Amino acid sequence: MSFSGQHGPCNGCGLIAAGLFILASAGGHARPADAAESQGVARFQSWPHLASEGDFELRPMTEKRIGFTLGPQADGRRVIVIISAFRKSDTVSGYTNDLAFDVNGEVMGLNLGDRPRLLNRPMRFRFGPDGAGEQMAATKGSLGLIENWGSARWTLPATPTIDAWLKSAKYKPADLPDPAWLVLEITDLLHPDSYNYVTVKNESRDATIGHSHRAARHRRPAPP
Repeated sequence: MSFSGQHGPCNGCGLIAAGLFILASAGGHARPADAAESQGVARFQSWPHLASEGDFELRPMTEKRIGFTLGPQADGRRVIVIISAFRKSDTVSGYTNDLAFDVNGEVMGLNLGDRPRLLNRPMRFRFGPDGAGEQMAATKGSLGLIENWGSARWTLPATPTIDAWLKSAKYKPADLPDPAWLVLEITDLLHPDSYNYVTVKNESRDATIGHSHRAARHRRPAPP
């Protein structure tokens, strides 16, 4: 686990998510990300809604599975996960890599082919006064003999709330268009015309994470 900043004692620390959506492109064939995608989540809000879930919390070393079904017409469509999450902390205290995903039981790495899986921010971003701090958006996973931590671990703020982080002079991001959200493409790990599932994992040994997801249906997602 990597940290920028200091993380002090926290009562009931964990991973908290404020919202999670699984969306699919309206049609056509999968294509590489373009420059517009790096500008934020707004361009994805018209994509059909496959699954979502309300706020939930993950205690240390726990996970949550969200399932959905792709019909035969989904072949060639792109599928993304949009999530807002943070590591629960008594104060705004930096950044940590606690959040990971598996898709259909498979490791989800940093890249989809030769391009980043993360669509709405660069893999390195700046924070704090005058953007003087620098933070990686994710780190590679590691495969162990006993535990499978092979999936990429995505960077979250350690904070009481997202709003507190965005108001923090020391740790607020300096160059992200919609910092509260991560947009990750999972197209390569899915089975068309079949049931699929995404497993959201808190790989911290001492902190809680929160976020949201829910059951499969096509409709316009609630705006982030």
